[in-house]
Amino acid sequence: MKTSLKNFCSLVAGIIFFTSCNNTVPSSDSELTRPSESREEIGFSKADTVNNFKVTPSYPHVKVVIHQMAGYGQDSVFAQQSAVLLEQIVNSPQFWDAVINNNYAHDQNLSSQQILDKIMLAHEVDGPGGSDHVIDLRLRTINNQDDDPIWMRRCEPGSSTGTIGIDGGGSGIAAVCPQWLRSTAQSNQPAWLAAHFMHEYMHILGFRHPNKKPKSVPYKIHAIIEMLGEN
Repeated sequence: MKTSLKNFCSLVAGIIFFTSCNNTVPSSDSELTRPSESREEIGFSKADTVNNFKVTPSYPHVKVVIHQMAGYGQDSVFAQQSAVLLEQIVNSPQFWDAVINNNYAHDQNLSSQQILDKIMLAHEVDGPGGSDHVIDLRLRTINNQDDDPIWMRRCEPGSSTGTIGIDGGGSGIAAVCPQWLRSTAQSNQPAWLAAHFMHEYMHILGFRHPNKKPKSVPYKIHAIIEMLGEN
């Protein structure tokens, strides 16, 4: 995000989106993978996010706290930097406006304003949770001890699925492919990791994407975080 979000309209091109695969492995109910859809195909356009403020809500400051981090190793500092960036974005009027100006699938019959309210309340329904107005993150890498071997194969660079991470299946712990984490850190792309954190956190808040996945709440919020974070 650097020092401000004023120029985020310049980020219309080049944003990485993700699509999700059907859950065929019982170790997780959600998989985050690289996509083929463009922003236009998933209904996310420049007009959705650029200086089209409809409301200016007021919220208590939301903190982002990493409670545990397993397997991150040399990328732990990068993860902390990504969490700081995520906190900056979530508390910005640009984020609030982008969330409110979107339409979502699998929205729990909530309006876009109510989805934003739920994000800013940050009351987790999965895992041990924590205090309200705190995005409580519990992180680990996908590994052979804790996960089905298929996930390690899917994490391999160049795999047909392009897996990035999986949610905790109700545990409140988000898992990321170690290869993708290392590559993202080496590329110095904290916005990508911040977006991954937020995608999985939307699952912890109770949002899912059984179909129409790119239009779901987790994927659209992911895209918003990534776009604003690259400014």
